[in-house]
Amino acid sequence: MAQPYIEWSDVRSVLASVDAFDLKVNLNEDAFEDATTDTLTDSGYIGRLFRDGLDLGAAQATAVAVDSDGEWFYNSTTDLLTTFNTNASNTYEWQAAPDTLANLQAEFMDVGAENAHAYMPRYPRPFPKSARTFTGDSYDALWVKVVSLFSAREAIVRSEPGSPELIKVESQLWNEDENGIIDLYKKGEIKFEFELTESDKHGEIVEGTLNGSTTGYPIETFGDASVDFAKVKVTIGTGATITYGTANTTATYAVTDGDGTALVGTTVINITEIQSIGYGVSVSWAAGVYTAGDFWYVYMRQHSPTASVIGSFDLKRV
Repeated sequence: MAQPYIEWSDVRSVLASVDAFDLKVNLNEDAFEDATTDTLTDSGYIGRLFRDGLDLGAAQATAVAVDSDGEWFYNSTTDLLTTFNTNASNTYEWQAAPDTLANLQAEFMDVGAENAHAYMPRYPRPFPKSARTFTGDSYDALWVKVVSLFSAREAIVRSEPGSPELIKVESQLWNEDENGIIDLYKKGEIKFEFELTESDKHGEIVEGTLNGSTTGYPIETFGDASVDFAKVKVTIGTGATITYGTANTTATYAVTDGDGTALVGTTVINITEIQSIGYGVSVSWAAGVYTAGDFWYVYMRQHSPTASVIGSFDLKRV
């Protein structure tokens, strides 16, 4: 079953010319004869046949069954191609490919995913999904890009390994300046959404739904979570404009957990203090406009950091 990380449009997004690397090869037109039924020897494996750029579909079961326009059969034992054409076969341009374009693209993406996991072995397999991507994809945009780059690389290497497009793709993965994605991964400078850092224990603030006029927001979190994991919802109850230097008596917030249970009741926002949002975590607030119904999610995790640097050292025999 094909890997679920990307679609072929994602591969096109990292290399616009990737469709040109479709493993098609030109067959020698001069080897065809001025005949409607024709055979071509020593053609090499043919899984799909193209006539004047048109995919002729699946092969017939036998050479004998090739008796209508556009029908063909390839005998892998004798390396013999048999075709039937309304016009003389040597009046067409012929190409062959090992499989359908859709199957080849799926294979490139499968191998791309395999290579992404091989070059970035620290990450779990399958790669964790994210419900918080700005793109709306199921996976982090960087992971989608990595798999897409490896998929494009596979298409180029198998179709035209000497193409300059290979350098364009590989340089985004690794290069002499060591600022490619794999280079940064090895140096521990890449963090995906599911990876934990020290700040995750305090809580990660994720914007929910805000009014267009809202300018206030929870700035940062403090304290270590007292639970293994929690996703809490911080909601503005009464809206107001909070001005630095003037005490707020109107704007309020409340906090609920994933079951809708209240963790913190209606509380007046105080921008000069940190205020509890439950489970041992507190937030500070910015001055600005707050609107009733605005909300933010805060993700809390009680774990040690997992992002790490991959390095090496030399051992010498003494």
